[in-house]
Amino acid sequence: MAETGPDQLRPLEAPSADAPAGRAHAYVRRKGRRRLIGWVLLGMLVLGAAAVVAFYRAYRLPARRAEPVVQSSEPLPENAQRAAAGYSFTRSEGGHPVFTVRAERSVDFQGGTILEGVEVEIFGRAGEQHDLLKTRRCEYNAQSGNFTCAGQVEIELDAPLGPTRLQTLPDASSASPTVHGRQPVYLETSELTYNQQQSLATTSARVRWRYGPASGSAVGLAYAVRDGWLELEHDVTASWPVRETMKEPDEARGATVSGGASGHTVLELAAARLRYSKALQQLDLAGPVQMTEGIRQLVSGHATLYLDARNRLSGARLDQGVRGADSSAPGSSLTTQAEVVQAEFDPLTGDLKSLKASGAVQAQSRRSPSSGLTRLEADQVQISFAGAHFHPVEGEASGNVRLSAESAPSSHLVKVSGAVAEEGLSGSGGGLSQGSLARQTLNAGAVRFFFRRADGTLEHAQTAGPGKLVLVPSSPKAGNRVVTAGRFLMAFDSRSRLENVHGLRPTKIVFEPALGAPAGILAAESRADSLEAKLDPAAGALLSIQQSGQFQFRNGDQQATANQADYSADTQVLTLTGNPRLADPDTRMRADRFMVHLATNTAEGLGHVSSAHFGPFQETPKAPSPPLLRGEGDRKVSEGTLASRAGTTTIDSSDTTNVLADRVTADRASQYVHYEGHVRAWHGTDVVESPSLDIYRADRRIVSGYGVVTSGLAPGRAKGGPATTDAGHNGEVDPASNLAAAPEPVTIRADRLEYFDLGRKAMYRGHVRMDASGATLQAERLDAYFTSAGAAQGIATEATKLERAVADGNVTVVEPGRRAAGDHAEYFTAEGKLVMTGGPPTLYDAKAGFTTGQTLTFFTASDTLIIDGGKGSRALSKHTLSQ
Repeated sequence: MAETGPDQLRPLEAPSADAPAGRAHAYVRRKGRRRLIGWVLLGMLVLGAAAVVAFYRAYRLPARRAEPVVQSSEPLPENAQRAAAGYSFTRSEGGHPVFTVRAERSVDFQGGTILEGVEVEIFGRAGEQHDLLKTRRCEYNAQSGNFTCAGQVEIELDAPLGPTRLQTLPDASSASPTVHGRQPVYLETSELTYNQQQSLATTSARVRWRYGPASGSAVGLAYAVRDGWLELEHDVTASWPVRETMKEPDEARGATVSGGASGHTVLELAAARLRYSKALQQLDLAGPVQMTEGIRQLVSGHATLYLDARNRLSGARLDQGVRGADSSAPGSSLTTQAEVVQAEFDPLTGDLKSLKASGAVQAQSRRSPSSGLTRLEADQVQISFAGAHFHPVEGEASGNVRLSAESAPSSHLVKVSGAVAEEGLSGSGGGLSQGSLARQTLNAGAVRFFFRRADGTLEHAQTAGPGKLVLVPSSPKAGNRVVTAGRFLMAFDSRSRLENVHGLRPTKIVFEPALGAPAGILAAESRADSLEAKLDPAAGALLSIQQSGQFQFRNGDQQATANQADYSADTQVLTLTGNPRLADPDTRMRADRFMVHLATNTAEGLGHVSSAHFGPFQETPKAPSPPLLRGEGDRKVSEGTLASRAGTTTIDSSDTTNVLADRVTADRASQYVHYEGHVRAWHGTDVVESPSLDIYRADRRIVSGYGVVTSGLAPGRAKGGPATTDAGHNGEVDPASNLAAAPEPVTIRADRLEYFDLGRKAMYRGHVRMDASGATLQAERLDAYFTSAGAAQGIATEATKLERAVADGNVTVVEPGRRAAGDHAEYFTAEGKLVMTGGPPTLYDAKAGFTTGQTLTFFTASDTLIIDGGKGSRALSKHTLSQ
């Protein structure tokens, strides 16, 4: 303060954008609204920090000096006794001056003294401060020792030292003209009373103040001269003009470029009360504390600012509920809240070093009207910064962390032929990519964040322990994907958007059914040592998930294992490679590769397909739940699975059908299995070979396509004594006289085969040829009937055998030396009997010649022929055929 008079409060120019406070504010303008998750919180905290910086960084800026204002002297009281040209008084404690009062003129009157042109210089108890108080006129009460200044009073805290005072310091040549380099604070008020006993100056009048470029007002003031604290008692307001360079968004790069223009805004602060303590080096603001800059706002119940020895900002704390909001960009929004927010600054440079929010931390932001909504919830969030631009370096959210990003509510980005197109969300989900996500949510105990030093964008994040990632598809035709892992490692693109998730052991994915799925559809589940999920950040879509190492999959009673599984979100196909296996209670399959279609509940196997279909389970005493995946080489259930069941399960090994093929397709809903490509199936001694084979388990039916060949067994021809011709046996061979013989192979070829397990009937159609017992039968159609040769307690103990065959349509039977033909034939394997009708049937024998009749019956076991001439014949004719 100049010796000629007090400083007057007057408007100041806005600070340079290169000043630390200007940099803080510009950073908020540039960065505060383009963060996604957690970085949204950064916007709130930096906004609050900027207000703090704005208010107190001005300590480092020079103050403007104003011209003195000359005021006229007030009339002296009537009882004035004498007047003196000057007055000076010093109060000391412990040999140190505490304050000195000087006056240009003093007038004594009864009960006191009037001082004019008053200046009070305050040094503090240890000489650590230098404050000035100036007023035109005040009254001194000799009895109480108090001063009363009714007119205007000016106070300058940390005032520059005058030449006389500088000379009293130990090293006067290098001493700073300000106390410890502190920035002065200027206050102006009236009706000030100084209590000498308490060393306290107070007023209830309005106070105006200025601190560098910041200025404001309050109602009421208390100034402890000796203890070095000052309090603004009510209605505290402050404003701070900030100059900034206007920026224009570059949406293509997700950055901002200078528009070449500049302007300034005003940062405003309001508080119920403000207290400044030199001893504690801090400033407390009682709430509600509100910081406003345009349409940005930050509110807290209380705020504390921490200063260093030179009154430079070193930290700040906002508590008792902190709320922030920012919608400065068109269509953007940012809301934040926490119980406590703390900031740490570098006092030398004014740079923000760290921010910490705790207590029910929540942040929510939207970058533009067409962008989605991002949310962060945690018990605590902490971020560290570096550089003049306050770029975040790393951070951590801990305690019930929930991080979510939602797509725009009115539209979704869908990939079409390599391009990105915008498509409205319809109720049916038509046209939406199955991988398009409506929401991504990460839940974890703690998440660490790592930022790019060049521009402060988010680069990596990782959970400190187990985490859960919930992916909610945009299409109602797809269900949620719930991904859990022992630890998550996440990578983000240049615009802080999630593009890759790596999960560490153990990992698990739950494929939940769609909301409109039929009742009874259960969630599928997969597990593996690790997983890798890829996302399209621009489209907001899940692309794929890869699981590796001891992969296991469960979908109801369907099981799968493999070394690796690749899930495509768009097609909802799970591809298994590396010794993959599929199994359910009725089937076990192996192939080079399996593709499981989750949307349709079907599976497709490619390359070296090998499968086993099991017959009905025999259960005692109770029917347990379906067994789990069986191991290779046997049909034992998984270890430990059946141990806890009430009953036991056994599988009939003789009732198992094995199949080899190049390819297989299985539909679990319809219980349909289709094989193709070099198909070979066998059930005991029964073998089917065909280009394709269809199994309908619900109907217990098998259908084979073009070029089917089956082989099996039939009872061998009995070798016995001479044929019996008495009437009791109607001329047939007596079976009782025959000796048992080993079963003989039967081979049947046809264009098509249809087998019915119920009734054990096989229907051959088209170019049928059966080779059995040394004879060849050809026909257009043939129905074969099979039977199990033995059984025990309902479990088959031997292979099925051909019991009889019925052929129709141009039937021919060829044996060595003879040939028979007719329209219809029936073959009975146990008796070795062939009955031919229709045509009429004919038999050609190399020695006996041609024979015909209405029915020809001959026995392959005894080479006997019986001819039935029809209704006009009274007897049968029996011949012995050539050998």
